[in-house]
Formats: sequence, C-alpha cells, structure tokens
Amino acid sequence: LDPLGFRPAHTKDYERLLPLWESQLYLFRRQNHVIRQMVQRAQVDLEGLGFDSTALRQREVTNPTLKDRRMTTRNIVNVVIPMVTKLLVFDDTEHLMYGGMHHPTMPRLCNSGPELEAHTVMDSVSNWTQWASDMMAFQKAKVMREIPPAPISAPRPAGAFGEPTMLEATKMQVGFTNALGDTWGIFAYQLYDTFGSRVDQRMSLNEIFAALICGSRGTVGEKATALFHLYATHMPPHRIGHISPVTHAAQTVLERIEGGSQKTELDLQMSPADEDIPKMALHFRIFSMRNSGGDFLIGEAFVKNLKPYLCIGGSANGNGIAESFPIWGPRTKLPVRAGTGSLANATNQGMRPNRGEVLMHITWTPSSEANPTVGQLGITLDAIKFQKFEGIQYLNPKVTVVTYTQTGQEVQIPRWDPRTYGQHFTNMTADLFLGDAYGEYIEFPETMWRDPFGNLHHRPMGHDHGFDEEKGWTWDRRIGQQFSIEEFAMRPEVCSVEKHAPNTISLAACRLVTQGILQRGLHCFTNRQATLLSDQIFCRTGAVPGILEAILVDAPWDSHELGQFESVTRLKQEVLEGRFEYVDVKHQLIMAHEAYVAQCPGSISLFSCRLHDGSMDMTPPMHSNAESRFREMDGNISLYALKIKDPFPRKRKVLLIRFLRSGDGLRLNAQYRVDEGGEFKAQELKMDMELDSQIAKIQMSLTKEEFVSCLLSNSLLSEALRRNSSFDMNVEGIASDLSGPIKLDVAVADPQQDAANAEFLDIFSVQQQVVFEIYDKDTASYDDYLGECSLPAFEEMSDTPQRFVLQLVAPDERSRPDPRHKDKVNRSEIAGFLHIEASWVFPSNTEAGPIDSLQQRAAEEERRHTGKLKITISKAESLRSADTTITGHSANDPYVVVYIRNEALANESTMPTGFGAGGWRTNRQGQHQEAFRTRTQQGSDPVWNESFEINLQTGGFEKRTKDKSYRFDLTTAQAQRHERDRRVSAVRDLGELHFTFTDDAAYHSTSKISNNTETSSFTKSSQKSLVQSRDLPGNRHGVKVYLGDTIFQFKIKLEEACRRELARDKDELPRLEDDDDETQLQQMRMRISQYETLAAKVCYRYVVMVFVPSRSLREMYRARRAGSTTYESQYRVEFMDPSSWQPLDPVRTFMHYAAAYGFGAPGADAQQLRVVEGTNDYSLRNSRYRRFLQEEQRWRSRLEELNTSKMCFGYAKYLHRRDSQSVEWRPVIVERTETGRDESGMASFRVSYVTAPATDVHTLSADADTSAVLLDEARVLLAPLYAKILGPGNLEMVKLLKKAPVLQNQGYTEEQIVKELNKQIEENERRRRDIADQGSPISKQHVRRLTQRDVHAALCGALT
Repeated sequence: LDPLGFRPAHTKDYERLLPLWESQLYLFRRQNHVIRQMVQRAQVDLEGLGFDSTALRQREVTNPTLKDRRMTTRNIVNVVIPMVTKLLVFDDTEHLMYGGMHHPTMPRLCNSGPELEAHTVMDSVSNWTQWASDMMAFQKAKVMREIPPAPISAPRPAGAFGEPTMLEATKMQVGFTNALGDTWGIFAYQLYDTFGSRVDQRMSLNEIFAALICGSRGTVGEKATALFHLYATHMPPHRIGHISPVTHAAQTVLERIEGGSQKTELDLQMSPADEDIPKMALHFRIFSMRNSGGDFLIGEAFVKNLKPYLCIGGSANGNGIAESFPIWGPRTKLPVRAGTGSLANATNQGMRPNRGEVLMHITWTPSSEANPTVGQLGITLDAIKFQKFEGIQYLNPKVTVVTYTQTGQEVQIPRWDPRTYGQHFTNMTADLFLGDAYGEYIEFPETMWRDPFGNLHHRPMGHDHGFDEEKGWTWDRRIGQQFSIEEFAMRPEVCSVEKHAPNTISLAACRLVTQGILQRGLHCFTNRQATLLSDQIFCRTGAVPGILEAILVDAPWDSHELGQFESVTRLKQEVLEGRFEYVDVKHQLIMAHEAYVAQCPGSISLFSCRLHDGSMDMTPPMHSNAESRFREMDGNISLYALKIKDPFPRKRKVLLIRFLRSGDGLRLNAQYRVDEGGEFKAQELKMDMELDSQIAKIQMSLTKEEFVSCLLSNSLLSEALRRNSSFDMNVEGIASDLSGPIKLDVAVADPQQDAANAEFLDIFSVQQQVVFEIYDKDTASYDDYLGECSLPAFEEMSDTPQRFVLQLVAPDERSRPDPRHKDKVNRSEIAGFLHIEASWVFPSNTEAGPIDSLQQRAAEEERRHTGKLKITISKAESLRSADTTITGHSANDPYVVVYIRNEALANESTMPTGFGAGGWRTNRQGQHQEAFRTRTQQGSDPVWNESFEINLQTGGFEKRTKDKSYRFDLTTAQAQRHERDRRVSAVRDLGELHFTFTDDAAYHSTSKISNNTETSSFTKSSQKSLVQSRDLPGNRHGVKVYLGDTIFQFKIKLEEACRRELARDKDELPRLEDDDDETQLQQMRMRISQYETLAAKVCYRYVVMVFVPSRSLREMYRARRAGSTTYESQYRVEFMDPSSWQPLDPVRTFMHYAAAYGFGAPGADAQQLRVVEGTNDYSLRNSRYRRFLQEEQRWRSRLEELNTSKMCFGYAKYLHRRDSQSVEWRPVIVERTETGRDESGMASFRVSYVTAPATDVHTLSADADTSAVLLDEARVLLAPLYAKILGPGNLEMVKLLKKAPVLQNQGYTEEQIVKELNKQIEENERRRRDIADQGSPISKQHVRRLTQRDVHAALCGALT
C-alpha cells in the first residue's frame, strides 16, 4: 500500500516531526562541535597556572593521574572548574539565583501529541482540520527552518551552588585566559556564541561545565561523579532506602574516583596523644576487677568524632553493623636505645600497645537539623576481643564512657529511662540478674559474676552474655544497648557537620542533569518527557509525577455531592452516574502540562507560570492572534487556552484533577471553579513535595552512591555519556610512566589441581595400610613368624562394625621388611585365618569449629582429614605349629602385632620424620613402630577379643604436613616456631607456576613486599635481587599489564601469557627430545601440561591475591628488626599462610589498589601476586577469601530474594487517605510478629515500607506515623513462593510438620495429613491439661490447629 500513499501512522508522524527535531537539536550540535574541538586541542598546563612544581611532582608520585595534561574529566573537575569559578564567581554562590540554562521545547513539538478519539462527525472534522493545518505548517518548516525558543535561565536547585547572574563575552574571555591560558581564551568567544541566551543576555557556567564533563575524556563513572558534584549539597545521613539499591559496580567506581579504597590492615589507627584526649567525642575505659578487690585499667578506646554516626530520618535503634575500635593499653616506657629515625613513627604505638578491639555500633540522633549539637546518643556494645594472652577468660571487663566539655573536663553521660512505673516492676526479674540499663549514667557492667573464691559464673538470664572462646567478652542486647537522655548536649566540633561537605543531590538537579545528557546525546525528548524519565530513574520511590484523571463537571460550585468526595475516580463511579454530566479532559491537560514544563524552567507543576505568546500556537476564535495562547487576564486561565471546547457554555462548572506527585508518590486531588465564560483562577497545581520537613527533603534527594548507581544502571543515560567522548582516541599529552606497563611477579598456585586431586583421593582413598602380623613367642630365640594379613580397604568399611575373616599369607615385596623373622620362614607353610571386627568413621569429628586464626584453620584441616579406626581382634584359626611338644601336639604361644603404612609415601626417596622406607611408621630410633600388640595366648586357635582405637590422617595429608627432619626444641620459642611451621604446612598451597610481567627488556626482581608507597621498601632481607632473563620460562610471553586494567582483564592477559608460553615450549620440545637431557625434557613436559590446564580456566575459576603482612611484622620492620631471626621466621610463616593474601575485586583496576599496595609506583620493585583457584576448600584455609566471598554475596543479594524465618520481602496495601482510600501495593519488608496466627488461622505481620515511611497509611494501630505498621494477612502479599515466616510459631508444631513427608510417602493426602497431625496436637493438649490439673507448673498453653497451607509448605521444603 506504500505506492498508493497508505503508510503506517507512526512513519508519517516521524517524517513530519523530523524537521522540527532537527531545528530543536541544531543548537546542541553546534555546542558539541565546540566542546569536541576544545577536548581535542586544549590541554591543562598545571605548572603554567601557578601550581608549585615541586609540590606537583610530589603529588604525581603518589597519584600518577596528575601527570595527564589532556582534557580528562579529572582535570576538568580538579583544575578547570575551580580555576574558572575562582576568577569569575565573586559572590556567595549559595545566594545566586541561577543554576543552569533551560532550553524550551518548540511549541509545535509540545503540541504533537496523539489525536483525540472522535465521538461525533464534528470531532472527526475538527481533527482533520487540525491535521491539515499542522501539515501545512510542517511543509513550511521544511522550506524555512523554524527557530526554537531562546534558552531561559533555570533557577538554582535547592542547596546547590549558583552561578553569576550576568556574564558578558569580554568578561568571560578574560576570565578563561587568566584562569587557563591563551588557548582557552580563544575558545571563550565560541562558547559564549553557542551557549549564551539572547533572552537573558547571559551565559550559564554550569551548562558549560556540564557540557565539558559530558564531552571530556573519561569513564562514565567519572562523568557521573563530576555531574553530581556540579549540583551537590549537604544533608545529614539517614536510613531511608532507595528503590534501586546501590550496585557493587557503582560503589567500586566511587571508591576509585574519590581516591578512597577498601579498608585493610595496612590502615593503622594511632592512639591519641595525652593532650588530644580531651578533644575526643567519646572516651571508653575498660577495667577488670581484681580478686583482691579494686579495678585495674586494661586499656582505652576513643571515638574522635560523631559526624560519621549521624542518624537523621531514622531512629537510633543501634541495629547497624558493629564497627571495630582499637583498645590502647596504658603507656609504657620505650627501650633505652629506641632513639629516633624510623622508630619515631612507631613510638606512638610503642608507648601504647594494642590490647585488642571493641565492637560497637554508635548513633547520634540530633533533635533537629538546625541544632545538631543536642540530641540522643546510642551505644550498642557487642563484644570485646583482646589480643591472645594467658588469662583473658578471667578478665571479666566492665566499660565506662565519658565525654569532655569545652574546657576539657570529663562529663558522664546520663542514661535514658523510658520505662513507666509498671514496667519498673515488670523488668525486676531481668534487672536482678543482668543489672539495670536505665537511669544514672551510661556504663556497661561486668558480664559474669564472681563468687567469694574468685571463680566466674554466667548470669542465669544472660543470653549471649559473658565470655566466649570465639566471640570474646559479649554483652546481651538488654545491657549492651544503651541510650543517653533525649536532650543531651555535645560539643559543636565533635558533632556539627561541615557546611561544604556535599553528599546529596536534589531531584530538581537530577532533572537538569538528565535533560543536559539527553540534549547533548541528540535524543528526541521534550522537556516534560525528560523530566518524567529523570524521576523514573532517580526518584527514591520510583514515583513519576503526572495527571491521572481530569474531568469537567456540570455542577454548581457549592454542590454538596462534589464537596464530600475527595477522589475523581470515586466521584465518577458513585455520583456522576445519572446525577451530573461530565467530560473527560485528561488529554488536553496533559498537552497543557507539556507547554508549562517547557516554558517554566525548574518546575514540573501545572499552571505554574505565565506562558509566552504563541506557546501552543492555538488562538481561541473570539481572540486575536496577538493574545496569549493561555488567556491570563487578572490571573485567570481560559478553557480555550487548554484546547477544551466548553461543553457547558454559560454555566458554572468544576474542573476536577487527580494527580500523582513526585517524591513520595502520593495521589492527590484538586478542584478549580470555572465561571460562565470558561475561565478559572490560575492556582498552581504542585506536583513536587513541599520541602517543609526533613522527610520531604530526603524523599526529594539522592545520596552520591544512589545517584551514580542509578545513572550507571540506566543504559540510555550512560550510553549517551560514553558516546560523547568515543570519537577521541588521542593519547598525546599523557605521561609515559602513566601509560606504560607495570611490573608484577605472579605465582599461580596448584596449576594442575594437585590440591583438588589430593582432596578427592583423601575422601575416596585413605591411602593407609593396616597390617596384622602373627608371631609365636619364643624365650630362647627370635619369635617365629606365622603369617600376615591386611585390613580391607577403608572404602569398604563404615561407622557400623563389620566382621572380616582374613587369610594369612606369606610376605611379599609390599610387606614390612624384617630380616630377623621373615627371611627364615618357609613360605609354603603359612596357613590360618584371623577374625577381626572393624569400623571406620571419617571424619572422626563432624562438628566444625571456628576457622579464623592460623591455629584454628590448621586444626580444621586436620579434622577434615582425620578418621577414627576401631578394631577388635577376635581370634585366629588353623595356625601352623611353630613349636611342638614331645607328644607332637602344637605348643604355639601366638600374639598379633599391628603396623600401619602410609601408601602415599611408598615410593618417596626422602621420608618425613616418623616414617621409614616404604612409608612404614618408625620411632625416634628408626625402628618400625607398633600400633597395637595383643597378649600372648596358647594353641593353634587362639582367642584374644582385644580392641583398640586409633585416629588416622589420610596418607596424602600426612605426606604434606609431616616434617622432613627431626626437630629438638631446646627453648619455648623454638617449640612455638616449629608448631607454626606445622600449622602452615596444613593450610599452605601446593606447587606454583611463576610468571613475570615487566616494563623493560631486563627485569630486576626482588623479594620486596610492597604494600603501599610508604612501605615500598618492606623486604625480606635474606633474599637478594635476581636478574631474570627473558628467555626463562614465565618471562618469554611479552604480555603487558597496565594500571588501568581491571583484575578480570589481568586474568585474561594471564591466560594469553599461558598460551604464548605453551607455544614456546611446544616449539622447543622436539629439540630437547633429540638431546639426552631427560631432566629438562620432563620439566618441559610438566610445564606444558600445567600451561594447558591453566589456559583453559584461569579467567573464571581463579582468584588474584596480594600479600598483606600482619601488623606485628610491619612494626618489626619499622623498628629495623628485618634481619632478626624472629622476623625471618614470622615472614616465612605469613608468606606461606593463605590468610595473609588478600583477594582483589575483579571489577576494580590496579589503579584502585595503587595507593594500598604500591602497584605502578615509580622505582618500586615488582609487586607479588598469587593466583589461586577459588574452591570451597580454599575458603576454609584463607579467612580473607572467606570474607571476600561474604562481601560478594552481600552485593549479589537482592532485597526481592529476602526469605527467612523472621522476615521476607513482599508487598502491602498503601491506602491514600487524600484519594478516598485508594489502594496501592508498595514493596515492604514483612516481619513475623510474636502473636503469629489467631485461632482462625489469620496471621498479622509487621511491615516496613522499603522506600517511604508509612506517614500516610491507614493502620490497625493508633500510631500512624511509625515506619513499621501492623497489618493483617489480607493486606499483605508475600513475595516468596513459600515464605518461611508462615511456618509454625513453636517447636512442637515444627516437629509435627516434619512428619508430613513421611505420611505422604505412606499414601496420605494433604487433607488426611492435616487431620492426623491435628489429632496429635489435641492429644498433647489433653495430656498437658491432665498434668496441670494435678498441680504441675506446666501451663495450659493453647496451640492453634494446623492448616492445609502449613502442610503444603512443609511438603515443599519451606521449613528448611
């Protein structure tokens, strides 16, 4: 049909709108061209701008990105914007009225909405006439380009910085020249020509800055962060979440850009000097009570400032993540020869030793934002972990806390007591045992009570209260969580927030940013569409403002029926049917809303300003063309201006509008009285929340993390930012040492999966042989050998004892060598059978313990590789007669000896201690060690019935962990060192394959452990520099690694290095095969096998890690003890300990870790990396990797997947009270209540709204302003298919429901299972009543009956 002129409507709409969009976006094409020329030609000459060259070079050493002189996003933010602002902005920016430039959409584009549905012939004629008029205008626009409206100055977003009110071209050119140089002065006139406003006779600096950021060289994350800081303001922290949680990628980008990095042990906290203690916000003292009476000070902890713990917009409930605070012991004297030098940096710690850490959660909730110095302090003391020393289980610490006045005087903190008089008596029992955590002053008493003999005992009602080997000294929440009085005053300097600490951006600023990105990306969006898109992306609740319904009602202004209804929907349903006439005018108001948003900068409201002439190019019939499109006489608006044909002329009528506002997404209604002439008073219809409360400010803003995360998650905005700089691939102006490769020394652990294979063999093949040898006891000569037999394979045994009848055989090549006995035996005479009973439990202990310290991890590895063997030697039959009596009868005196052989050591040339040739266990004298020996019996059919138990480690594990030589411990230090070596051997990795990544032809490798720029010279002094040739294996690949590479990209390059090394070895293999050097040939074949295995899986299965020395090792190095024996031993232990290696995040770059670990530092040696396969077994040996996995799991977890026995994700009815109780389902966190289900089976839940507090929710309780409300089951929709909170509320019902699968297997239906289980509940209740009637204290507790839903959930696995 295309040749006949019948084409789809959307293609015709596109063609007729294309010329208009070309005109609308023409200005932005010009602006992009100027920005592109600036980015390609201009450079930032820091030294020529007055920066101190010496200081600049020092900063370049620690931050190599400063050497880049190109127009990067970093240089624009750090240099261009500050310099230009300093020279051109003279006033206080917070009092300037403008914050950007608004580019109105052309009126014809605003008027190009969908056509109204034609109900009559006249409607069709009107639509056709309007279409013909538009087509004539569009044809005219093709011949003569229509000029879009001139830009208008946009108001400054609330809290953001303003810009100069007037900025002329000459002033701007002088300012740019003085600030950035002559090259920038040349571009100043071009900028003013393309960015200036003819209407306001000014230019927007913020618009230029935003355009420079969008077009600069930089990543999307850098641009997003820079745009945030352009309009950022400050707001105290709060706890209200965002509908789109912050992603891991966004958090990583922010840490990379803002210069921060993840916390490591390298960030040592220093104890304050004595004169600085009164400057602390909080001062904690930890005491211990002596047996003889009196307290002694263990240590002190300090909180410098309460600003990081501000809590506004949520309650200080103390349920956050506990933070660690170091405990500094009392000051001690330094050694006489301590002196100065490098030790002077450590004198602070040397004088105050670290005793451990306090785990606390602190909150400071100001009474008001205007006065943050008065509020309520919350302290939740979780635990105290002391350093490992003897007697920590007897300390029983108590903690006091004070603050300081302006004059440095100590002040105790009064404790809050919210109890009523009745609650004082209710809590009497708990207070009797745990103490009273109310009134007086904040103090945390001892967790255990001491008897007259000095012994410590747990308090009777103390849940998680007292000493625990793993957690340390813990406090129950009833005592550990304490609050100050509500109006407690702190010093301003410890709780006030800096005025210029931007951490928030408003929704209004987000709209400016969104419109700018879309316009520079040449996207066809009107102002209203861009605003709605911005709210959909950035709004905390995801609410998009708009008109939901609009009707024009033929009704008197004082109509009682109209006054009693608040909702347009309800009015249409219940009153207007037959009572009044009305016309739907929603379409016309939406089109008018387009014009208002286009003409009124910074506003999303309807009827918010006086529009310019011809804004919609539609003139009422009775008015001339010169009059305004919106007829605003004496502040009135005409229906004709809204394109509403008056359906009720010469009558009074009412315009009813139902709309959704941004921020909290509330549904509201508005009424406008229209007179007989079709006019009504222009009263602004506000679609934004009023910023009259702290909650409203939070709802209309975003944090930095939320803004960057939302922008990166939206492909439209992020791709537009990326494409603005994709044209430029120039690398001129960047320093060579920044763009050059970095040096790395990489060791790939276990490239052939030897550890995994060993673990597999340990499970399915114990590799231990148990041999039974039977001898005849002789007094005057050697005992006669009667034969031997072996225990069947361990895989054939179980924890249940099994009987075996073993035939005795003659010794062979696998037998235990014993020339005194076995060489003299006649092998053909061996006969008989041995009856035994054996059981094997592997592992012997199934309860896993804590695995944090090296000792615990070594013990866990031993537990996993140790089994328990129990053997009962019953009897023997038909033994040969070694001794005979005179009468010819047998005179045997047989006994059995048990020996154990490690089969994994059978072919080893070098044996570890305790083993001889062939893997037989030996004692210190080198003799074979007996595992068990029976008593001597008589006869050829002796009966012993003797049993023994032995714990056996797997052969492979014993081979890895046993010492290679005997060690005699003459001192305690030697014993401790040897014990550490043994533990390391239990957890260390197997085998390594080395690679070297260099930046030069010759690479000098040392053993330096470079963990940051400060400790780049931290070395193991016993090792020396080695010159490695490029011809050695691992150095021949030629692959380069750069600071900008992510860890994942590094693994790809490591895989490429494997392939190149593999190709080199395969090329050289034929040459070696022709030679006679068998050793080199075997080594090359092994490397080829390793390279092939590694190249196939390194990208997705391996983890990259960097070595992190412990605090004590760093302190020894700083104290110049690097050459000591203690240092050497501890270094070796830590270097081999997997938990000393910190995993690196695959999405981060080496630049991100440069400050922490010294990657790419000038003059530094190659940093050592280890690449290990990330298995479950390795997570048990490396606590850092285990925490790394937990952190990754936290980032991967989604709120929608929450499903525990206490809470789950769901949706709850949100009732809009100002919209006739209309219902909206909003996301919530559903918590289980203590009441559970009632007798009818109906449950009640406590719900917390995810994105907005329930300030407008109809609740079942009287308190309607709390963030958590109580709703019945009918008003809550649980998201999980089988929600665990629906499970039974007591253990009795859980036990009964566990029988449901058994009954189902027996053929019961769900209905029959319900009846059967309810019968058992009734029987149990009857028994309890009988016992209670007999005077027993057992209560007559009523247990609700099970429902079919409970049984169905149990059958589907919801209980687990």
